[in-house]
Amino acid sequence: MPTLYDISSELAHSFVRAKNKKHAVNHLIIEINSLRYQDSKKLIDYNVKAAIVSLVKSTLPAESSEALLFYKAETFILKRLREQ
Repeated sequence: MPTLYDISSELAHSFVRAKNKKHAVNHLIIEINSLRYQDSKKLIDYNVKAAIVSLVKSTLPAESSEALLFYKAETFILKRLREQ
C-alpha cells in the first residue's frame, strides 16, 4: 500500500506536469476523494485528505509558478474535499 507521502508526491508531480492547471486541480480532487482505507475499504476522512493536500503543497518547488497556483487553489480544493 502506498504511503501518504507516495500519494502526495505522485499528485504533486502530476500537477507540475499538467499543462491545464484547472484540470489538474479537478483531477487531484477526484483522486483524493477516491482514496479508501485498505482494511475497511471506507473512504478516507477529511483530516487525511487535508494532510495529503498539505504534503502536495510541501512537495512542490518553493516559489515556483506551480506552487503559487496551488496555493491559490488550496482553499477551493479543501472546500471540495470537505463536501464529499
